[in-house]
Amino acid sequence: MTPRLIFALDATASRQPTWDTACQLQAEMFRAVPAGLDVQLVYYRSLNECRASRWVSSGERLAQLMSRIKCQAGVTQIGRVLAHAGREAEKAKVRAMVFIGDAMEENIDELAAAAGPPRCLLAVRCRRCPTTSRTVGGGCGLCGGRGQGPVGSDGCSDYEAPGATEIATCDK
Repeated sequence: MTPRLIFALDATASRQPTWDTACQLQAEMFRAVPAGLDVQLVYYRSLNECRASRWVSSGERLAQLMSRIKCQAGVTQIGRVLAHAGREAEKAKVRAMVFIGDAMEENIDELAAAAGPPRCLLAVRCRRCPTTSRTVGGGCGLCGGRGQGPVGSDGCSDYEAPGATEIATCDK
């Protein structure tokens, strides 16, 4: 069976300033996709829009799909992306999911529960800001909430998943 990867994107308005650059870089990345890999593009935007492409194996086709997405104001819908990935995994094995976004407005512990136990974490960063009541307080389920990371110029702290591993070990 051909390996399958879900590539999910936050297409809300906050990403607009860097969207064109991201599209260009991701198009280059998609064109480099090796033969024998099926990729599904998933994105969310607006208040209630979460869409998924068909599974495609052409890097050029992936680049075309990406170029058609336009950012719109809205809220994060990571839970919907995870639910979709779960449904796809029930149909046939999904080897990995990549998510690119700049915000998380949902409860991280609920998202962690919805995602289930990770087989591997490549990199999970949780950003906790003093002005965001949803993420201030107890730690998150993905990164363990252990210790406070370096505080950035914006007053926010980063937490990184302990034991995050390299991609080579995720194929088990």
